[in-house]
Amino acid sequence: MPSEALRSECPICIEHRSSSPSGFLFQSGDFLVRHCEPSKKIPGYLYLEPIAHRESYSEWSEKEFSEFGIALQKASEWILSRFSPPKIYTVLVSEKVAHMHFHLIPRYGEAKGPEYIRQALEGTAQAPEGISFPKGN
Repeated sequence: MPSEALRSECPICIEHRSSSPSGFLFQSGDFLVRHCEPSKKIPGYLYLEPIAHRESYSEWSEKEFSEFGIALQKASEWILSRFSPPKIYTVLVSEKVAHMHFHLIPRYGEAKGPEYIRQALEGTAQAPEGISFPKGN
């Protein structure tokens, strides 16, 4: 398990301890779902984050694995009901921030696959035309 010092410096843990985490949409079991920052330029781009500091699947409980599926379903439904993208990519990288967090990236336009995912992660993807960023984010 990560040390308390690592958790106290983790940007995701710090965000979770905030009275109003940025982009907060909802909590599903032991997971938070947050909308990405506007600099990513992709409406519906969500973060799905375990509330507990987890750096590896080996640290997850059986309950967390079960709740993850439900949280993923709810987050996907949130995106689909508001933006209707043709595809949603789900990506786990956790390199810049060790706290496991999943990126749910709706695909709009012609860009596809790994190149689009890279652009989305880096914030260099083209903003989709005619699709507004959600209010409050």
